[in-house]
Amino acid sequence: MPLDRLAEQDGSERKRLLGLLEDAQIADPLGFPEEKPDSLVDAVGRIIKMHSLEAPYEHTADARTRMRSFGSKLITRYLEAFSLSGGPNGKEAKLSIKAREAVEVTALKMLVVVYVVRRPGLAVVQHGQRRVIGDLFDFYFCASSPRGLDGGDHRLFPPGARERLVNTAYTSTERARVVVDLISALTESSAIQLHNRLSGGWSAPTLDATARIG
Repeated sequence: MPLDRLAEQDGSERKRLLGLLEDAQIADPLGFPEEKPDSLVDAVGRIIKMHSLEAPYEHTADARTRMRSFGSKLITRYLEAFSLSGGPNGKEAKLSIKAREAVEVTALKMLVVVYVVRRPGLAVVQHGQRRVIGDLFDFYFCASSPRGLDGGDHRLFPPGARERLVNTAYTSTERARVVVDLISALTESSAIQLHNRLSGGWSAPTLDATARIG
């Protein structure tokens, strides 16, 4: 992330960040935070100025030390930005977060979104990963049906998930939770391997990929 260039008040990188945020807002309007893109850009600039990150980052011991210090100071700042009131003696606890710091946290999250998650070079890989995850969910959700119904086949699940299906997953929502937990426990390579085997590929070892997470 070009933090040093984002420190420039009217620099080209801030204009680029604004455009990236606007693109992200158009691509996912429901998932975009309530803050306006220009407010997020201002918050990023404020954070960088506050911690004197105007110099370009270089992979030196001093630069890494400064970056670790930067992260530590931010953690402290945001831990101190919230407070709890009430709670004991039957009173409802109330969480309060300082508005300025809340916007800064959102801005930092969106930096990751636009510079890392939505990086154009990752788009093809991400589309492929979404397809793999979607296919695995559809397949296992169908297999999670009671045996003999709608393609249900609990043999395809590792022992722990199989036990949950029998003993606690009585509704479609509960079955979906079992499937989501199963998929989230997979590594990227094991998810691809499992998808390959379920699609008819035979390049993987004999051991079923799900056995590794049983």
